[in-house]
Amino acid sequence: MKNCKKILSLSMAAMITIGSIYVSGVDVQTVHAAESVQTFVVAGKSGDDIQNCLYEARYYGGGIVKVPAGTYELGTEPLHIYSNTTLSLDDKAVIKRASGKSSIMLMNGDWSDSEGGYSRNNNIIIEGGTWDGSNGSNSAEGNNNLYFGHATGIVVRDTVLKNCYGEHLLELTGVKGATVSNVVFDGYIGENSDENTYKEALQIDYISEATSGAFAPYDDTACDSVTISNCTFKNYSCGIGSHSFKGGVYHKNIEIENNTFQNISNIAIDAQNYSSAKINNNSCDKSVTFAVVGNSDVTANNNNCGITSKYGFYIEKAATVDIFGGNIKGAKKSGIYVENKSNVAVDSVNINECVENGIFSKESTIKAIDNNISSITYNGIYIQNPVGAADISGNTISKTGYAGVRIDDGINNTAVKSNNIKNSETYGIVAFGVNNSVIQDNTVDSCKDYGIYIREASSLSRSKTAKINNNSVKNAPSGIVVRNTDNAIVSGNVISDVDNYGLFINENCTKTTVTNNKYTGDFGVYDKTTINNSNNTINAELKNINGQWKYMNGNKVLASYTGLTYYNGSWWYIDKGYLRFNYTGLCKYNGSWWYVRNSKVDFNSTTLVKYNGSWWYVHGGKVDFSSNTLVKYNGSWWYVHGGKVDFSSTTLVKYNGLWWYVHGGKVDFSSRTLVKYNGSWWYIHGGCVDFSSKTLVYYNGTWWYVYGGKVNFGSKTLVYYNGTWWYVHGGCVDFKYTGYVVYNGTRYHVTNGKL
Repeated sequence: MKNCKKILSLSMAAMITIGSIYVSGVDVQTVHAAESVQTFVVAGKSGDDIQNCLYEARYYGGGIVKVPAGTYELGTEPLHIYSNTTLSLDDKAVIKRASGKSSIMLMNGDWSDSEGGYSRNNNIIIEGGTWDGSNGSNSAEGNNNLYFGHATGIVVRDTVLKNCYGEHLLELTGVKGATVSNVVFDGYIGENSDENTYKEALQIDYISEATSGAFAPYDDTACDSVTISNCTFKNYSCGIGSHSFKGGVYHKNIEIENNTFQNISNIAIDAQNYSSAKINNNSCDKSVTFAVVGNSDVTANNNNCGITSKYGFYIEKAATVDIFGGNIKGAKKSGIYVENKSNVAVDSVNINECVENGIFSKESTIKAIDNNISSITYNGIYIQNPVGAADISGNTISKTGYAGVRIDDGINNTAVKSNNIKNSETYGIVAFGVNNSVIQDNTVDSCKDYGIYIREASSLSRSKTAKINNNSVKNAPSGIVVRNTDNAIVSGNVISDVDNYGLFINENCTKTTVTNNKYTGDFGVYDKTTINNSNNTINAELKNINGQWKYMNGNKVLASYTGLTYYNGSWWYIDKGYLRFNYTGLCKYNGSWWYVRNSKVDFNSTTLVKYNGSWWYVHGGKVDFSSNTLVKYNGSWWYVHGGKVDFSSTTLVKYNGLWWYVHGGKVDFSSRTLVKYNGSWWYIHGGCVDFSSKTLVYYNGTWWYVYGGKVNFGSKTLVYYNGTWWYVHGGCVDFKYTGYVVYNGTRYHVTNGKL
């Protein structure tokens, strides 16, 4: 071949035979030239020169094709790359699309290939340089820069893909085992039509004639085990995803992690028909929607969504999505929007400055717990007619234009518990047409209408069987208002600093139970069937009688009362009618467990308290049951889960930006081991995950390869440790392996796992 220099790279210090030449110490019949790594250097400056080297590599069963610095213009035919081939571009090498044309720039295999499934080509690496799809044409027609189909083991890394006409900078269609890392995707230059609105910089597709014309047979092969990490996507319609899909065809094990999206004109990530996908630790500063998920099973952890003109997450088509951690800020509609019988959990997410709702869900199953939602124009959390249970618990919601929490339209089995709602322009919690729902242990502070409001959805849709228990409402015109509701229970609530009604139950309610509430303001109960309407206020006070403090109603000590009472600016512990100055411990009052120190509630305490055989986490004077954190106490850091120390736990806990190893309920600072967590094995050193580590670790009789803090099970490489190079395969040193290993472009001989 012309303009292609072939270099034979032998394994280091190996003595082999090539042809009929005898080299001492090696059996002529067992060593072949094809076993060595071939390197081909492109000598010319055209696409044909590159292709000639790719043909040479194919002839020798694979090899490395190196493209030196310079600019290479392709012809109308794509470059064709084959199995076991690395196409390595110099950092200053630029490959450009043919002038005035819009052909594919590179594809695996030939047009005439007929292998289906994942069997056409395998083990292809594209690295370095720049692939520039611009060609001086204003045509809206286009094609992919890089295109892979019916293939296994595709790697695209450390390269720049830019300026694609009308299609995708990279398309993976029917590919298994692909890795895309440290790639810059930049520049969509086709016509910005409705058809092109959903063009992804990186498309994940399945094989069909309509979607993947270059890769017959059209057998509906989907993608499997694709990892996209540490890439930058900018100036494109969409970042990553799939806008074409077919019922019953799913892309499996797609991981989209640690990527950055900038100036995306539509959707950053579009996940359609994905199974067991992960969208973790990505950031986006401008898009219409950060992530759209449809008919998929996805976990999304610690993503940061900047300003979006619609949504942070849009979840549809019966998708199952777990969203944990991260930030959503400045969505022009809702931070998270859920519909179409989806099943979604939103946990520990910061959602701020959204124009419509923080979280909106309709006709779906929703769990929203421990989120921080603030500065929302309409509702903090808005649930409509869930098809399954709705759980809204432990959220902190502030500065909402209508309600902190709104639920309506045929709500069944909804739980609104332990939320902290403050500064609502209308209601704290409002429910329209609820049925068999619980509103319990919430704190509502400072709203401009009602703290908690239960009512009918329409004249034909009354609320039924609502339990409104142990809530705290203050600084509102009225505290708790119930109207046109049947079988409601209003019990154990504390209402203070209201201007009008503490409690109001209108005459169109039936069978309402009102018991054991404490309130200021008027008591407006007009339901004539109210039962057990007693003990709503306790007219008792502390009195010092002959040096002993007693809790008395008139001249009678309330010996049946054990709890707290407010006196002279403090809350005091009463035990069977008497003030106990020597008591230090916990006391349950109005649905919360309070920390009493020397008979008085200590609101400034953050500590652990032993009570009834458990150690409980006290924060701000009361047990924090929503906590999942570490607490320093008596020189050790303890793991608190569900409000108390979990002595049975062996796990990892994120705290102050680090992941700490908890064993026996506390951080084990002396540990140097591996720990399995969320499907990965992590390396613990000095009590926490060492993300900077690249080493070998001995665990359970095996030496494991740790990279970036966790065992890299996909590794097949050499690792330098304690003065020796070791062969790692499947995540650990392979002491049984004797043979050749390619590392950094050179072939080395390994004996019993060691170089």
